[in-house]
Amino acid sequence: MVIKHMREFVERIQHDFINILWNAKEKTTHEKIEIMIVHLLEHWIKVFGV
Repeated sequence: MVIKHMREFVERIQHDFINILWNAKEKTTHEKIEIMIVHLLEHWIKVFGV
């Protein structure tokens, strides 16, 4: 079950995260970085029950 959730994380979040940052034309602000971190942490808590 953990492996399934890890795979979902990689396919949904991690893969798209890199593509979004790479293709972005504007500079990333502190607020956007904070939002991305909160989004990732929420997903980790949901998947791993931390």
